[in-house]
Parts: sequence; C-alpha cells; structure tokens
Amino acid sequence: MTSTRSWNEVGSTVVEAVIVIPAFMLLLLVVCQAVLWAEASQTVQTAAASGDQIACEYGGSLSGGISSAESMLTAHSSGLVHNGSVTGNLLPASMAEIKVSGMAESIIPGMHFPVDAVRIGPQQRYRISG
Repeated sequence: MTSTRSWNEVGSTVVEAVIVIPAFMLLLLVVCQAVLWAEASQTVQTAAASGDQIACEYGGSLSGGISSAESMLTAHSSGLVHNGSVTGNLLPASMAEIKVSGMAESIIPGMHFPVDAVRIGPQQRYRISG
C-alpha cells in the first residue's frame, strides 16, 4: 500500500493537532462556564421564589421572606454563588419585592459573571370589603 501524502505534507498532522486541540479545550471551558452560570442562576431564582412565598403568604412578613431567601441561598449554593446578598422592599399596593444577587463561580480567570433574581408578589392580607 502506498502513502498518498507528498513530502511537503509531512508533519501537517502535528500542526493540525496544535490548532484543533486548544480550540476544542477552549470550547469545553466555555460550555462548562455556561453550565456553572446557569446552575447559579437557578439557585438565585429558587432563593428569590422562596423569599417571595414567605413574604407574601397570609401572616408572613418581609423580614421573614428575606431570612428565608438567605437561608435557601446559603443551603443550596454550595460554592456556586459568591457574595450573595438578599434585599427586600415593600412596594405600593401591598406588594413585596425580594431581590437576590451574587456572582457565579468562575473557572475562566479574570471573568466574573453576575446572577440576580427579583420576585414581586402581593402580600396576602385579610381585607373587609365595602
């Protein structure tokens, strides 16, 4: 069997590998970073939803919602969310706002990816009509 490569193509496989392998590794790194960001974003969303649920339920309070969101963020972030913070506000018309923010874990040096979530809901109160 004869080789179909000419003498000027010798070593081209090494050159191709030097180009293709780092490009593939960079793509893999970007995909892993996207997965970490998505997981951190989901964690922040869950914490905001938990806080909003407690703040808006009948007999609930804004401070209870904030502490619920903080405990949910601490319990479920497991290193995915750094510098997490939870704030809450009472809005007009008996609406409660819970805001959770932080930074997603970064595996790309020098890059920081923020994650945040805001949930707004009506506070359940007993109101007399009329």
